[in-house]
Amino acid sequence: MTNVLNRRGLDEAAVRAIGHANRNQRPLALVICDLDGFKALNDGHGHIAGDEALRGFARLLTSAVRRGDIVARMGGDEFGLLLIDTDAAAAADVMERVRVEISCLIVPNAQEAALQASFGVAELIASDATLEDMVARADTALYQAKKDGKNRVAIWRAASPSAEGWFVEGTQLAAV
Repeated sequence: MTNVLNRRGLDEAAVRAIGHANRNQRPLALVICDLDGFKALNDGHGHIAGDEALRGFARLLTSAVRRGDIVARMGGDEFGLLLIDTDAAAAADVMERVRVEISCLIVPNAQEAALQASFGVAELIASDATLEDMVARADTALYQAKKDGKNRVAIWRAASPSAEGWFVEGTQLAAV
């Protein structure tokens, strides 16, 4: 429906991307994002409007990244992006542009709907063996973005190399 990979496709692409990043000591960022208030859009305007919003969001995400980067729908209104040769800060910059642009999307069957999205960003670290390791951190960042008011980009960061425990640093890279 969205013309992007599904979760299985993301998992398969991640094996190659993580292997390549590790072999070549290159950065790799994972972004998990979803539409804020998607259930309300579906409930208020119907599933056709929800599908239109998903397709528009997928097109926006695809147009925001480079050839070789990976965009997938993980399920529902949640999308995952693997940004090759990209650190967390650069990925957050790209997603901030998407965050601003999404408000310009028009949903044909819900033209008055103002779309917004939240984004969680995690960078590949040495201990990551699988995509799930990155997903856990990006999800933590996404939930922090939601907790901090939605419609923002949050980057997962380690507290320090020697510290036990982790924290999420929420960033809102532009005024909302």
